[in-house]
Amino acid sequence: MNILGLQFGHDAGAAVLRDGRVASFVLRERLSRTKHALSLDAATIERALADAGLGESDIDYCAITSTQKTELIGRDPARLSVSLQRHPRHTAPCSLVGILERAGTDPHKLLYAGILDLLYRNGEGDDLLRHSVSHYFPEYKTVPESAFSRLGWMDTYITADPWTTRRACATSRRATTGASSTPT
Repeated sequence: MNILGLQFGHDAGAAVLRDGRVASFVLRERLSRTKHALSLDAATIERALADAGLGESDIDYCAITSTQKTELIGRDPARLSVSLQRHPRHTAPCSLVGILERAGTDPHKLLYAGILDLLYRNGEGDDLLRHSVSHYFPEYKTVPESAFSRLGWMDTYITADPWTTRRACATSRRATTGASSTPT
């Protein structure tokens, strides 16, 4: 099984796992020469795939993450974009989006996107944040906003009832026995 991992936030990069082992890992900052680079481009992903000796069609799953409410920003929307829609060949369940939709919640309304607004529209915001983001994403100075795709980031998580129940039981056991160990 081949898994492509994409990290869009600062320290952006792409990794390929082949049968549970790291086959390649490329930090975008190594290609862009921008320390703690923010956002991904197709070149970083293509390099990770090439270093692993794989092509796009060899990937079975793709895992995506970001950091600190950084939306998923991709360079060259024709080559790299992300959406909440299920891929037609995807067979595994997409739990979070499915759960939200079954609950009557539009997942798009939970998305946060503010980095491009902060930089391109000089939006209201913390000057320190603007300074930091402009350092991690210097492309905004020379590349028009239309050259990027973006999907807001969602800080919503699935909670697992068995873990909550186990943790509650362990907490009540500690309270009655006086034990102070952390549940495993």
